[in-house]
Order: sequence, then C-alpha cells, then structure tokens
Amino acid sequence: MHADIAVEEAMTFEVLTTKVGDSGSFMIPISVGGSKLLRGVLELGASINMMPLALYEKLGLVGLKPTVMKILLADQTSRTPYGEIKDIPNFVGGIVIHTDFVVLNIEEKSNDEGSCQVLLGRSFMATAQMRIDMCKKKIVMQSQVEVLKAERDALKEQVDAYVKKNDKLKKINMALSTENESTVQELEDLSKLAEEFEEEAFRKLKKASTSVDTKNKELEAIKEGMSNKEMSLKMTNAKECE
Repeated sequence: MHADIAVEEAMTFEVLTTKVGDSGSFMIPISVGGSKLLRGVLELGASINMMPLALYEKLGLVGLKPTVMKILLADQTSRTPYGEIKDIPNFVGGIVIHTDFVVLNIEEKSNDEGSCQVLLGRSFMATAQMRIDMCKKKIVMQSQVEVLKAERDALKEQVDAYVKKNDKLKKINMALSTENESTVQELEDLSKLAEEFEEEAFRKLKKASTSVDTKNKELEAIKEGMSNKEMSLKMTNAKECE
C-alpha cells in the first residue's frame, strides 16, 4: 500500500517529546480511622486496599471479618489475608473517603519517612474521584459531596434556563398579538408552538427539580453518615499510630 504525504504534513510527525524517567510511587498523607497521618501508597495495579495486621492492631480498629480471597503478591506468591474491614473513614486533605481494607499479616518496612503504610488501590482512587498527572506529579481529588453539589448546581442552571426561555416566548407571543399586520393563522401557529414548548419545558423542569431534590437528600445522607462515623470513632477510642 502506498500513500503520498505532503512535506508540511510529514513534518508534524517529527515533533519530539522529552523522555522522562520513572516518577516513582505516588504517596499521599492519609489518616485512617482517626489516626495521625500515615503514608498511603497509590497503586493502579491493585484491585484492593491493603494494610498490615500490625497497623490494624496499633490503630485499635474493630470489625475485622474473615475472608476466603487469595492475594497474588508482586513476587508471584499467593497469601491468604487475615481478614477484611469495611467502610473505614479516611481523611485526605480535608476530604472523607470511606474505604474497605484487606488486612494482611506482613512485615512493615521502616524508612526515614515513617513505618506505617497502607496500599490504596483502584477502588480508593475511583471513590476519591482522583486524577493523577504523571508528568507534573500532581494529584487532584474530588469528594462525593463535591460531585453531588456540582450535579445539583448544573440541574439548577437547567431549570433557570427553561424558565427564562418560556418567559421570553410568552413575551414574543404577546408582542406579536398586538401587531395589526399579524394574521390569525400566524397567531394560532405561534400559540400552538408556545403551548408545546411550555408543556415540554414543564416536563423537563419537573424532572430536573426532582433530581435536585434527590441530590439534596443524597448530600444530607452523606453528611449524616459522616457524622455518625466520626461519633463512632470517638466512642471506640481508636489508638494513634506511634
């Protein structure tokens, strides 16, 4: 197969990018279950979130349940987790992210940055609405509350737009009805158009308003759940990682 490519077009293929080396692991400061800040390692290759058994015991967490899952480690060996804990509130940069952790009986590695460490997989990053810029080494997160607020605000804008369009159409109809040169047929057609638009706008307005109410209820439920979790943590007197 043969294809002719113009010189100008061929030159576009000559644009070179700067080669970048390994940026290393992405780590974030995270408070697990009310603890002081730990190191959270982000791992796109992991489908689970994991913490060492020693850390689980230090934090004084409760609710560990047995599990039958097998975990394949980086050295291709499989391990059976000690158990699993669900819906643990984690605090990252002022955002609360409820997460399930698999507890594995492994040795914690120590270094200059601290010995406590948790592995955060794809489920955590998806829940946190996380965006990672590998080149700039930048992480942006958006909480579920912020997402719901954005969706609610967008729906409110749609409601306002329908109301404004409907009002504008009514004004046009009123103005044309006062013109002496307007025919009866033109007025009837315009009136029919206005009625159809008003019916459609009312349906969409009602649907959008219902969605706004739903988002508000979801926001209130999340806030209440967060409050209950924080109260539960205080009552269990969770220990901090030393």
